[in-house]
Amino acid sequence: MPGLGIRPSVESYSIGLTACAKGGRWQEALVLLREMEEDDEIKLDVVAYSAAITACANGGRWQEAVAILSDMPNVGVRPNVISCNAAIKAWGEAGQWQHALSILRGMSKAGLSPDAISYNTAISALGVAGQSEQAQELMSEMSRLGIEPTVVTYNSAIAAIARGGGGQWRQAVALVKHMSLAGVTPDSITYNSLIVACGKGGQWKQALSVLKGMKKQGLSCDIIGYSAAISACGEAGQWEYSVGLLAEAKSLGITPDLVAYTAAVTACADANQRDKATFLLKEMLSAGIRPDAAAFTSLIAALGHDGQWTQAVEILESMPKMGAPRNAMVYNALITSWANAEVAKGEEEGGALLLGGASGVGAGAATGAAGDDNASAAQSRSIAAQPSSAEEVGAQQPPLAGFNTNLSSDQQADSR
Repeated sequence: MPGLGIRPSVESYSIGLTACAKGGRWQEALVLLREMEEDDEIKLDVVAYSAAITACANGGRWQEAVAILSDMPNVGVRPNVISCNAAIKAWGEAGQWQHALSILRGMSKAGLSPDAISYNTAISALGVAGQSEQAQELMSEMSRLGIEPTVVTYNSAIAAIARGGGGQWRQAVALVKHMSLAGVTPDSITYNSLIVACGKGGQWKQALSVLKGMKKQGLSCDIIGYSAAISACGEAGQWEYSVGLLAEAKSLGITPDLVAYTAAVTACADANQRDKATFLLKEMLSAGIRPDAAAFTSLIAALGHDGQWTQAVEILESMPKMGAPRNAMVYNALITSWANAEVAKGEEEGGALLLGGASGVGAGAATGAAGDDNASAAQSRSIAAQPSSAEEVGAQQPPLAGFNTNLSSDQQADSR
């Protein structure tokens, strides 16, 4: 505008800053804000600062967001609810949940009334950090203040439980039930987090029941929910259902991602189903997905459990051409494999080989993906031969929404 002989007004800057906020264009927002500060004829207002804070928060620049909020009183601009909410978001996304709570508490002291967005953003910060108790305390506080929780509120609290300890899964189920009683409709995000919580609590049957309940309600099942269910079954030693869920997702047109495949590979490897785990690794490559170190670590550990030292080394050596990094966890699994093999001869040579290779961890791995053309017949068996649906197990549990949360003691024992 100055190049056209037109002097920008406060409104012009505010519009530009708002556009930057929506796109997370924090650098441009800071430039505009500094221009306003340097123009003696422009009166700075809270709208401009709030938009700049939001731009930094949406751009993942929490340091800049907090610096702007701290600087506002120095220029005579009083923060409002919007600017504080943006700062809470910035702190939360940086994993600094204590600071996010500090801003929330400071709002009341500054004479500001936190709104639903303030609480939702703070609860979301607690959810990311797995601070489930504090998240639920904030929900209770909202009710005391007459602020109605939204689906975002509930989802954030359930996510906090899901990231916390496995013993809290009943609290997640109770929150979903409370949502319905409060007239708040659960969505796919709600149920995906609930599946994770059930899985961490060893309730794999309950996790499958949630997945089945989503279908009955016509909710969209995505790979996030399937990945969570695959992990829940795998952690309970139910590798057949993990593989079956992977196949089921593909049959529904849901494309498995790295998380889903890794969960299935880990489930098979942990159950000593090495051929199936190897097959899934190759299937990942065929699908254009490069396995990460976690999948290989599980497979190498499984080989080590059976003393298959040679095969474990072959898996390690195949990682670079599959584009997977070889980190300390992989070498630790391989060292365990070597120990379990109880090699009678060449122990020193083997140990030196391992330690020498491990010293190069972090140097990087070659990229590219190339399959092993010498797959055995066992490795080539189709996963379609495995159970391909969770319906049988899901039918044993009442679908969780309506959702019957009163599991009998026998059902709880069976779910572990």
